[in-house]
Amino acid sequence: MTFIATANAVSMTGAKVVIADIDPNTLNLCADSASKLINSRTKAIIPVHVSGRAANLPALKELCDSHGLVLIEDAAEAFLSKNFGAALGTHGNTGIFSFSPMKTITTGQGGAIMTNDSDVHSRLRELKDQGRPVRGTGGADTHVSVGFNFKLTNIQAAMGLAQLNRVDARLQRMRRTYEIYRTELSGIEGFNLVGFDLEAGEVPQWIDAVSPRREQLIDQLKVNKMDCRRFWHPVHRQAPYRQNDSEFPKASKAADQAFWLPSAFTVTDEDILKVCQVILKFFKKSPRHHD
Repeated sequence: MTFIATANAVSMTGAKVVIADIDPNTLNLCADSASKLINSRTKAIIPVHVSGRAANLPALKELCDSHGLVLIEDAAEAFLSKNFGAALGTHGNTGIFSFSPMKTITTGQGGAIMTNDSDVHSRLRELKDQGRPVRGTGGADTHVSVGFNFKLTNIQAAMGLAQLNRVDARLQRMRRTYEIYRTELSGIEGFNLVGFDLEAGEVPQWIDAVSPRREQLIDQLKVNKMDCRRFWHPVHRQAPYRQNDSEFPKASKAADQAFWLPSAFTVTDEDILKVCQVILKFFKKSPRHHD
């Protein structure tokens, strides 16, 4: 049994994770790369919607349909982000969301899984609640299988639900942040913002940038007390999945050049413009006017 993914997917079923390369234009799973890895043992494809940007769902769904595979959307960074006419995480058989501290809403840790499949829903309830498909009293309950204690506490659930009252303002801030960066930093040689389709409903969880001069630019931002994060190490460079860079040329290149610009909910338009000014000065470009 194999799963094809760009995420570090660890299967409790003992399935083997097969890593595909990325599309450098989106930093998401490349459908062409995934198609070359499918064999008779493949069971599912797991695309990640990086930073809330939709993976190529039409191509991936076509792959799954033609090979009888399950599509599991890793929408950890795509809560309330939309594309292709529906919310990300609702196109496949299941969608997985994260409520860790860096996400749109947080419960401290944990997350949620969405599905329209009643059998999957029942099995998930068993797995997360000590093998009980129906929540009982905690006393004389029936446990139909071996399960785990994967439940959110009441306090965690209340924390997450309360934030839904503020989520519209957060989504507006996330879109606004990207719009300013896009306006101010477009057309710079040696620097590229990875785009979002705001019109389709995508929500920029974080603002991805790519530059071969990443390290020098990060240093310059830090001199100005502006912090950012380097992109993840590609999974194939991690010990459990170690493979040669030559097998994943696009992911390897992106990992050495990509990073996230300041994208917190607390940043203001003025904050973002100051970051842009430092970047423009670094690349010896004049600031642009932004309304």
